Amino acid sequence: MPTTFRFWGCTELAQSLAALAGGERELLERLEQAPQDSLLYHTARTLLRRRAAPLAWPNDFANWAAGDLHDPELAERLALGTPFDFPSVEAYREHLVGVLDDHLSRLSPRPRPTPLRPFRFLRGHLAAVPIGLEASDLAGFRAALAEADESSVYFHAVESLGRGVDRRGDFAAYVEDVLGEPAAAAALRAPDPFVLGLGGARARMLEGLDRVLGRAA
Repeated sequence: MPTTFRFWGCTELAQSLAALAGGERELLERLEQAPQDSLLYHTARTLLRRRAAPLAWPNDFANWAAGDLHDPELAERLALGTPFDFPSVEAYREHLVGVLDDHLSRLSPRPRPTPLRPFRFLRGHLAAVPIGLEASDLAGFRAALAEADESSVYFHAVESLGRGVDRRGDFAAYVEDVLGEPAAAAALRAPDPFVLGLGGARARMLEGLDRVLGRAA
C-alpha cells in the first residue's frame, strides 16, 4: 500500500433501463434481472444524491414502496440492510427478492391499487476523480478529510467495501496498515453513513481522529 494516501472523489452518471415495475410482483421480477450496478444505484449510491434531495427512506425501493404503494410495512423491510452488509451484491439481491416474495405471500388476494407512479430502474456509472488532496501522517489525513468533498467520503468509506475482500474501507485500512494507528482506524470505521449521512459520518470521523490526536499530543 502506498505510504501517501491520495483522496479521490466520485461522480455518477445515470442511465435509464427499459424496466418498469407497476407493483410488488413486477418489482420482484425486475429485481431478479436488474444488473448489479442498478442495484447499487438504487441503494448504496443514494448517499450521493441525498446531499441534494433528502430521502425519507435509505434507498429508492423503500421510498417507492412508502410513497407510491402506500405500504410502509414493505418500505421498512426493504430499507433494512445495504449491499455491503452481505457477502456480495448477489446475496443482497437474494435478500430483497426474499423480502418481496414473503411480503407478497402475506397480501390479500384482492386486487392491489395501482401505484401513483411505476418504479423506473436506472443504472449508474461511477467515475472516480482526483481532488488534489493527499496525506502521509495522521494530522495531515485529518486535515485532508475535513477539506475533502462528501463524494470522497462515499468513495473511500462506502464504495470501497465492494471493491475487494478488505471490509474496513480505504480510510481505515490506510490508517491502520500504513500509519500504524489502530485506534484511529476504529474511529474511521465506526460511523454509519447510511444512518448519519455522508456529512454526519465525516463529522464523527473527525471527532474520533481528534480524540486520538489529542491523546497523542
